[in-house]
Amino acid sequence: MAAVASKREALAARFAAINAAAAASKVVVAAGVHFGTRHLRWTITHVPAAAGDASTTVIPVDLGASVASDTVKVLDARKAQVVIAGKPKAIFVDNCNDVRITVGTSVCGVEVVRCSRVTVELQSGFPSVTLDSCDDCTVLVPEAVVASAEGADGQVVHCNVIRLRVGLGGGSGDERCVEVVHPAGEPPARQCVTKVVAPTETGGVVALVTSPFTLFDRDAGAVECEVDGDAASAGAGAGAGAGAGARADGSG
Repeated sequence: MAAVASKREALAARFAAINAAAAASKVVVAAGVHFGTRHLRWTITHVPAAAGDASTTVIPVDLGASVASDTVKVLDARKAQVVIAGKPKAIFVDNCNDVRITVGTSVCGVEVVRCSRVTVELQSGFPSVTLDSCDDCTVLVPEAVVASAEGADGQVVHCNVIRLRVGLGGGSGDERCVEVVHPAGEPPARQCVTKVVAPTETGGVVALVTSPFTLFDRDAGAVECEVDGDAASAGAGAGAGAGAGARADGSG
């Protein structure tokens, strides 16, 4: 018994030291902004000081000279615009409401989970943006990137999302979005992927193509359609999975 008690005390002392080191590694950068030196992670949390406050607080996060080494996590934030300068390795947004994430430079990936009324504005580059269990969210990408070879790999992967809009306008101020049409016959829990059609192919019209997410062929059986649901063209192969697309003119 004495040996067991000794081991427990040793483990308790070890974890106490780990927790103390973790607490000491968190640097308060600004109100609601912490930087963890151990894991190179920025954590942003903001809640309005007064209940019912409708104003939006702008929270700048400057990663400095770090090159794709830091991660940024926006957690439990309300009524805030987080403006990220520098190149983060990844951005995680969890349990946030009425938040706008503005990313000035290219990023490896953005993940949004359990959020409502969140906008992700990418001003440079179009990485993979993933949304899960969200409501009323928007993803904006720069038109110049979508029209380039770099934009061909950009995609929005979504699952259990109600009212998702994807469009152009990252950094331009001219926001033109289309609501994503979930593929007919697919349950809301089905993971799907949405791609933005290059404006050079649509005459400047915002167009999306959405299809069930597959590991080997994300675009198989995608169906492009107008915003009112009339099909314009269908993917080859009657046995391919169904997909959906949407278009909108420049008026948004």
